[in-house]
Amino acid sequence: MGNGYIYIACPASIATGGTEAAHALCAELVKYGRNAVMYYYCNVKAGVSPVPERFKRFDISYVTKIDDNSDSVLILPEVKTEFLRRFSKVRKCIWWLSVDKYTIPWRFDGIKQSLKTLLGRFNKRFFRKVVDFGDNKIIHFCQSQYAMNFVRGNGARNTYFLMDYLGVEHMVSDGGRAERENVILYNPVKGMHFTRRIIRRAGRIFRFVALSGMDSATVHEWCSKAKVYIDFGDHPGKDRFPREAAMAGCIVVTSRCGSAAFHEDVPIPDEYKFCDKTTEIPKILSLISDCLVHFDARRGDFDEYREFIKEDRVRFSEQVKSIFVTGPFCNVALK
Repeated sequence: MGNGYIYIACPASIATGGTEAAHALCAELVKYGRNAVMYYYCNVKAGVSPVPERFKRFDISYVTKIDDNSDSVLILPEVKTEFLRRFSKVRKCIWWLSVDKYTIPWRFDGIKQSLKTLLGRFNKRFFRKVVDFGDNKIIHFCQSQYAMNFVRGNGARNTYFLMDYLGVEHMVSDGGRAERENVILYNPVKGMHFTRRIIRRAGRIFRFVALSGMDSATVHEWCSKAKVYIDFGDHPGKDRFPREAAMAGCIVVTSRCGSAAFHEDVPIPDEYKFCDKTTEIPKILSLISDCLVHFDARRGDFDEYREFIKEDRVRFSEQVKSIFVTGPFCNVALK
């Protein structure tokens, strides 16, 4: 079936922003005439489709084993770089959807996020040699400027931007919704050590709602009626929640960590970004208060961000084309 395959490594039956990006990449490669398939390396159960229900719209093929040959390409997420040693012949790529997850080469199931963050910062220095960044045979795809700076700073040369995009369900902006509630949304999975301090300091003045235990439709519903979304997580890549919240019309307030420190990744006005320090909390609460009172005046500050997000789909397609049609893999896995 043609000249090799492009295998995109991904866990089966898991629907997250990262796994959605992997499936979208596979579909885009097929569109450009490539033999691209999902490679599900775990969670495959007999008699159960490994494709998450919401990803079946991509209509792509999958395998659970790889034919290790030089005519094929393997695209790995940064959390599975140990696979670089598992295969000897296939051409290898790493897609850096996150930087911080790479620095934790094992899983901490059941351990608090604060411990994961602490250990991650330690491992960022201790485990960098998991990948030989000086190996020019490894291609690095970067979803963010933050990731690009990281891999180039560690000596990688074969680097390309390969960003993801939000689904069409997020592209109809509710930024003009007339009636909104004085609600502040937050992601309880990331940055809670600092967000909890903000909530405690605010007392009962504001209403905070955690975006947890919700399906994507419910998350979108909340983002469409709230006024502010705050995110003081580590921003290991261009996170989806801030983009989804902005497209739904929320004002977005972030930390200055990870990708949020780069205007190229999170192009919002500087006054909406803060260091995650206790001394900043009064300023953060003051800004939130002003955003709730003057929401109509302030939401226009995010027009640039929303336009940037809308362009992600075209940007993604052009980047795939530059890598697999005119770039280093132009003759690989042709149908």
